[in-house]
Amino acid sequence: MHESNYIADYVFIGLGAANSLIIKQMHAHDMLSTASLVIIEPDEKLLNDKTFCFWAQDEEITELGFASLINHSWERLGINEDAPQPVWPYTYHHISSLTLYDEIRSILFTCNVVFIRERAESIEKNPDACILTIRTPNHTINAKHVFDSRPPRWNPPSTHETLLLQSFFGRRIRTEEPQFDSNTFTMMDFSVDQSIATQFVYVLPFSSTHALIELTRFGASPINYEYAQEQLNAYFKLKQFGNHTIESEEQGIIPMSTCAIKQDQQCDNFFRTGSGAGRIKPSTGYAFKELARDAIHIVKSLNNENPPKRIIQRTGRFAFYDRILLKILELHPHRGKEIFEDLFHHVRGTRVLQFLEEKTSFIEDIAIFMALPKVLFMKYAMKDICANLTRNAIGLLPLSISLIFLLSEYLGLDLLSWIILAIGMIVIGIPHGAIDHVLNIPERSRTSFALFILGYVAKGMIMFAIWIMSPLIGLIIFLLYSMWHFGQAEYEQESVHNKGLIFMRGVAVLSFILATHIPETNAIINALSIPSIPDSAGLLTSSLLSESSVLLLLMTVFIQPRKSMILSTASLLLGIFLPLLQAFGVYFVFHHSVLGWNHLKKGLQKTHMQLWQLSAPFSITAIGILLLFFFITGYTITGFAPLFFIFLSCLSFPHVLEMHSFYGSIFKRK
Repeated sequence: MHESNYIADYVFIGLGAANSLIIKQMHAHDMLSTASLVIIEPDEKLLNDKTFCFWAQDEEITELGFASLINHSWERLGINEDAPQPVWPYTYHHISSLTLYDEIRSILFTCNVVFIRERAESIEKNPDACILTIRTPNHTINAKHVFDSRPPRWNPPSTHETLLLQSFFGRRIRTEEPQFDSNTFTMMDFSVDQSIATQFVYVLPFSSTHALIELTRFGASPINYEYAQEQLNAYFKLKQFGNHTIESEEQGIIPMSTCAIKQDQQCDNFFRTGSGAGRIKPSTGYAFKELARDAIHIVKSLNNENPPKRIIQRTGRFAFYDRILLKILELHPHRGKEIFEDLFHHVRGTRVLQFLEEKTSFIEDIAIFMALPKVLFMKYAMKDICANLTRNAIGLLPLSISLIFLLSEYLGLDLLSWIILAIGMIVIGIPHGAIDHVLNIPERSRTSFALFILGYVAKGMIMFAIWIMSPLIGLIIFLLYSMWHFGQAEYEQESVHNKGLIFMRGVAVLSFILATHIPETNAIINALSIPSIPDSAGLLTSSLLSESSVLLLLMTVFIQPRKSMILSTASLLLGIFLPLLQAFGVYFVFHHSVLGWNHLKKGLQKTHMQLWQLSAPFSITAIGILLLFFFITGYTITGFAPLFFIFLSCLSFPHVLEMHSFYGSIFKRK
């Protein structure tokens, strides 16, 4: 097929609920009458393939513009065979996907729109930041705005995170005799098999003889067709539905994940929507109201010509609750029935819905958790807290070391700081760079190993030769690849792979350390026969370089306000009050090297001891050379520092190349 090219104002990748609601909002604000649209969606959306449900108060229905879409509503909630509970001031509402699709089709009928019945294969940001290029098997589309509702890609779960699936299989049936209360929906009926996972039946009665009945599972693996048929047949027999007709069937899978979502594009005219934007509540799978609010927020921002500030990753106490519950359901699926039954038996249905909608106070939360298995939830709450503390320890470590160094200097125990720094170099600073021989080829033959060593040494000698021929060029090259390497390690920790941001962070970090210690920096480079770096008075201090470097460093945090970067930046700021080598050593050893070590441990799937064993031969050699330098220079820091930086540059040049390749392979695997 000949490839076609299109230019569009708006491109929608996928036409599910999220993008449909955005189109509905755009139409309401008259944003589509003169715009060109491209819809990339393989499915024609002619079937009622999904059921959208939510609870809301009357004013919310008006606010969100749902009134014309609602097919049925319920005022009472049922759990198992318990007496139904009123959910006032809420009402539980149902919208069929076909109702939504039909309305969107009628809107698009009046628009300048092209439908592409294919899947998007790639999205690229052009040098012109205002244009994005989307490619499908047979089409290329250049767009001003892209709304991408494809499923998210998750970061691998850490110890306290979980990735489960809410899978369901349902039948829409009609019975010969009245069987249902059309004003009560059954949220959870646990009279089904619990041996595989937490499972329940969900019932939406549209009349006394007409209902949607779904088998739902919270588990690691989805429900398969044969198993669903078996369980639903048993349930129908248990409930004595008698003769009935199956009008249609529906099935689906909703992610229930507390893991971080990978962020691909980082630009103002690209929007992740739906599950890819983190709009599904992990512990319930409900999303429709949140999708509608997100659509309103996006369209309002576009109308005001301001890029919307959207939070993709969930934080706060409700995210904490979700992590606890999902971890319990993952590791103790047989406890799910007990947990949900206790919840609804001891807490009013309305309060439960408020809690699930994250609208309860902290005091109300405590009362709700008192109704649940206390020991079980306390156990996993403590595990989650410990896991978060361990995760943040990487950021807290350099901050703590900086404070210890400052205290040591204040108490006149400067030697203690140098001892701690030396231990850090021996334990992790040097070893983290001594594992390069197994990074990209885990098992080498003797010949391959010998060639690797020769190549490694040759790269280091090239760097040394550059230093000999031109110390200035050697210094510039050393600084440039060190900046990249530092930034790459920091952003790998946050799963961010934007090359511009990586280099900007590295430039900010290294220039900050050097510029805030300009007299010491100049003393070292003067010893290498390199002219001093010129400086002038700033606006607030005597150093313009220092002020500029602080501004750049803080700017990187403002652009990417990640917790680990905020903590490392705080440590760097404390380094202003330390000597240059200590400030650099704290960052290099206790932040950069620790980050790299953990990335190696995770990427190579090795224990700490295994990594130390792999690094031992090269670590011992490097430590021996450093001691030799220290001996040659007469144990003076000023004499040692220039040789140390040359040695470090020669050793780090091949290391940076190997780690760049290693990080690239990890990114591809993700």
